[in-house]
Amino acid sequence: MFFKINPMSKKSCFVFRIITKFPSYHKRAGEETNFVEMIKQGIKKHTIVVKYDYWKKVCKLVDENKAYISLRIWEGVACRSSTIEIMRLHRKQKVGIESLEITDFDIFVDNKKYVTFEELAKGEGLSVKDFKDLIQKHDLSKTLGIFHFKSTKYTKVRKKYDLKKNKIII
Repeated sequence: MFFKINPMSKKSCFVFRIITKFPSYHKRAGEETNFVEMIKQGIKKHTIVVKYDYWKKVCKLVDENKAYISLRIWEGVACRSSTIEIMRLHRKQKVGIESLEITDFDIFVDNKKYVTFEELAKGEGLSVKDFKDLIQKHDLSKTLGIFHFKSTKYTKVRKKYDLKKNKIII
């Protein structure tokens, strides 16, 4: 994650890097992810982020039209080469973030239990197996985030299960 002010637009620019190859700890290490194409085609609807509070603030700035997000890929070796911008996300894309907590048995989005691994994996553009392999290095004791590239979010399109009231909310 990177932040800079664009002197031409007076908007803040937040850089979000998209991986193009599966990381070394993944069972498909080194293989192409095709995430860029899937984002452009709308197949990959979101990505999991580790700094939920940070990206929540960024999304608020984008919504207030004070910033934009620059999606980038590494030109060569990750962290050892420059990046190439593939897309800018502005207010009109209605980017957003939801909190994500994963336990041994359940998945909570914005403190509601109603998302499955299958749904999360599909939104990531991955199989369940690939999704679980990809998030295995995340510290699941901390709140993660689901960063949405467009306006569709789980809490807006699903019935919610309220744990405190023990019932489904429409």
